[in-house]
Formats: sequence, C-alpha cells, structure tokens
Amino acid sequence: MSETRQATDKPNSSAEAVLETNPRGIPKVQFVENVEEFISKSSAPVEVTLGKFQETVAKYKFMEINFLNRKKGLELKIPEISKTLTVVEYLVSKQANVMLEYTLQEAKELLENKLDTNQNALKNVLEDLEFLREQVTTMEILHVYTIGMLREDEH
Repeated sequence: MSETRQATDKPNSSAEAVLETNPRGIPKVQFVENVEEFISKSSAPVEVTLGKFQETVAKYKFMEINFLNRKKGLELKIPEISKTLTVVEYLVSKQANVMLEYTLQEAKELLENKLDTNQNALKNVLEDLEFLREQVTTMEILHVYTIGMLREDEH
C-alpha cells in the first residue's frame, strides 16, 4: 500500500535516500531501532537532532490540522449532496418537467459523481489522519527515548 520515492537532502547530492510514503505522498517516519547508535553516527549535535524531531512532529501536526478541517468540510458537503440527489431522483421518478440548467438525468449523474468523489476523499482523509497519528506517535516515542538517554549520560 505504501510507495517509495527518491529524495535528497541537498539538491546536487549524489547520495539518495529512499523515503517510504503513504499512497498520497505523506512521508513515513523511519523507525530507529537503536537510538544510541543513530545519535552517535549523526554528525550533528544531539540538540540539533532533537530539534529536527520536534520540527517533524510540528509538520505532521500541521498536516493533521489541515486534514481535520478538510474532513469537517466533507462531512458537511456529503449529506447536502445526498439530499439533493434524493430530490433529483424523486423528480426523475415522477417524470417532472422542470426548467433546470441540466436535464434531470445529467443532474443525477453529476450529483452521483460528486457524491462518490467526496466519499472517496473522506475515506482518504480518514486514512491519512490515522497515518499521521501513527507517525506523530513514533516521533514522540523516539523523542522521549532520546531525552531519557541524554539524561542518563548526564548522570
């Protein structure tokens, strides 16, 4: 279900990293099995690494807020489209002769397409929200573990 794509830290870098993403391109957090080894191999100071963790969590939370707003909009739009579709289907069943911008059949098809599109969009938003929550949880666990490791080193 997830995809991979090529990404580099520097525009002309010859070293390329493969990032795993969800179907809509949201990057997956790479789980670090051995945090001590990860920190020791990093050329950056630990504070910089922790700052990057916090920055990544902030980016995921920003995306989450945007998806929650989109979800709200879709949850309002879908019932309205359904109600309108019900009215059009009723008019079609009664063979109503009403002046409309579209024929009743065209209106029905358009509303069915809009409904389907919005329902799929809502499904994707819900999947993306779950994916984002998993990524934030992974990053927060890694962050807490790293801070704990630093405190142990201080003592």
